[in-house]
Amino acid sequence: MVFKSPGEIGKKYLNNLNRIRQNTINRRCLFVNNMKKSKKKSSSAHADKDYGLAEPLMDTISVEELETKKNCFLNKLKTVNLHQLNLDTRDQNGNLKWFQERKKRLTASKFGEICKMRSTTSCRRQVHAIIYNPQIKSKEMAHRIEMEPYGRKKFEVVSGLSVETCGLIVDSEITFLAASPDGVVGDDAILEIKCPYIAKDTNDVTEAVNNKLLQYCTLLPTNNGQQMVQLKRDHNYYYQVMGQLHITGRHLCYFVIYATKWIHIEKNFYDAEFWETKMVGKLTAFYMDCLLPEIVEPLYGKRLLVSDIREPARIIEAQELNNKKISKKTK
Repeated sequence: MVFKSPGEIGKKYLNNLNRIRQNTINRRCLFVNNMKKSKKKSSSAHADKDYGLAEPLMDTISVEELETKKNCFLNKLKTVNLHQLNLDTRDQNGNLKWFQERKKRLTASKFGEICKMRSTTSCRRQVHAIIYNPQIKSKEMAHRIEMEPYGRKKFEVVSGLSVETCGLIVDSEITFLAASPDGVVGDDAILEIKCPYIAKDTNDVTEAVNNKLLQYCTLLPTNNGQQMVQLKRDHNYYYQVMGQLHITGRHLCYFVIYATKWIHIEKNFYDAEFWETKMVGKLTAFYMDCLLPEIVEPLYGKRLLVSDIREPARIIEAQELNNKKISKKTK
């Protein structure tokens, strides 16, 4: 194999990669550090700024060994006391255990992105984002964290209902799926609150939607000639709500949008057909084929290359088939 210098751009990239290597390792999910390391010595070369990118990663376990690790991990998830986990993680993002346990599972906030992936879309970027990317602090996030308690209190005042906080709730049957609603209401409802920074100074929800500040909402005409604000059924937030309802075993979600001058409350009911036809199959396939292999036998940490993360055969085959179709059209 002949190595060529990647040039100044390549060298800059690799220098930056080396600079952040230690920080990236520290951001790896906590439980990965406890995994047993392979006894085999890696025969693949690391990336080098003078001789190009690394060779293909060769130090991997067999398919049979990987399946054994996956099954072992899934069995351990089934032994977790789910009720106690919910109680222990009620601080949510202020709780270390909440972060640790959700890293082992696929959570509702990601459901929309996963369910809408095309058959040809690589899963590597999604897997990397879920396991390794830190939570990026922004003014939007700070605003949401600050305003959410006010939104919860305002909901209680307007609705006359009481909200109870909750932690990480895991599906009782599909134990690799989890959700963290912003609260539970009574015995059959949950609460999901959005506090959009971009709409914080608007006078009402209709103004915010008309000014295209709430891309996840639409205006529908009503029988009395008015307009009704509704969460879009194809938006990631709707997938999140449906996932939360299924996982919690509840049938109603109060979807709340809160700003300083107004509050919008929308009722969304569980749609079993939507879950069965558009969600559960894709979520299961992604977790089993994409996310779980990197959880139990991580490859990214060996060289910090996203391209080292496993790509399922079904995605590779779909990509090859699509490329053949494209090449035929161009001839």
